[in-house]
Amino acid sequence: KINNLIIKLLFFIVIFSNPKVFKYSFTLTEEAIFIPFLTLSTAFFIKSIEKYKFKNLFILSILIGVAYAIRPAGIFLFLMPSIIIIRYYKNINYKIIYILVFLLAPKTLDDFAFKKINLENKPSFIWGAMLGKLPLFVENLGSNDNKYYEFEILINDYNKKINDNLNNFNSHTLKQYHRNATIEIFKTSKVTGPINKIEDYFKAQNEHSNDIIKNTFFSSLRLNKYFFIREIFYNYIGIWQLREILTNKNKKTYNNFIKKNDLILAKKYNLIFNSTNHPDFIVKSSKIFMLFFMIINIYIIINFFRYLLFNKNNYRLNTTLYLLLIINFYFLIIALVTNVQTRLILAIWPIICTSILLSINSIYDDIKKIIFSNKN
Repeated sequence: KINNLIIKLLFFIVIFSNPKVFKYSFTLTEEAIFIPFLTLSTAFFIKSIEKYKFKNLFILSILIGVAYAIRPAGIFLFLMPSIIIIRYYKNINYKIIYILVFLLAPKTLDDFAFKKINLENKPSFIWGAMLGKLPLFVENLGSNDNKYYEFEILINDYNKKINDNLNNFNSHTLKQYHRNATIEIFKTSKVTGPINKIEDYFKAQNEHSNDIIKNTFFSSLRLNKYFFIREIFYNYIGIWQLREILTNKNKKTYNNFIKKNDLILAKKYNLIFNSTNHPDFIVKSSKIFMLFFMIINIYIIINFFRYLLFNKNNYRLNTTLYLLLIINFYFLIIALVTNVQTRLILAIWPIICTSILLSINSIYDDIKKIIFSNKN
């Protein structure tokens, strides 16, 4: 149990020491509301793992429900009550229905209010973001009797041009950075200015653009499963590489490439390039931090199975593993629906910090055991 006031203060300082998290605390943005709900959810999750009380799970469900209503990406937090339910199923049993109600009610009310005000259903954020994925994986076309075949041709044409650009890069890092920038340019088709042909196509149709994207996605997925899985894999690895940011050396190479080559949508890539321009020290420090965090993930997983092998139960280790599972589930959602953005990783900074501090505590305990066992 962590009852020490100094450790609690350390948690607080570390969580809010991140400049982005601190900045969001004084702004009227989604993050300013989302991050406190995320932090409170993490606290009640740890409390529920330590000792099950329905009251804590009830509060946790409300917090997660509101966080999900604020940002649909908060759906990854549903893993928290799921873990508690699996862990304490006999004690919860029929009460699961109450948990589901409080998880889904805030989002349902939000969608209802949107429809009442705007006289239409609230568009799903997923399909707007998924537009950024299509040009990177639609390499094979379906039959020409498809209702949206013209749109598929348009996406496939961009796919060929983007692949031509990727083939001009010798560096794996720059290829992945270019992929990441491509998703950002295409998603919603308005992030860095309209992509005319796509915009014109949407305007000419009677359906909402989300319906067109959804239908095209599923029809294309059947013929491009491998390429889609490859994209998810590249994106997931890209999160750990912090693919969105480049060192000074790679920045110069990429900038020269944009200037010298006839790059499709070159101006828009240049805007992305300038918006992700950070000092070299910050870039390298951030990448080292993510490498350190990856090593912690591997260590905790190995340690968990080591304890499991000897039928030992370690509360702190279990809690840390659950938090890492939740973080990686969030990373998979990012990999699936959008591109690598540092701000999306910083949005879950409280969970990342808590998992690291608990991991360091576990490592310290293991080192102590080794030292004392050697002395004896």
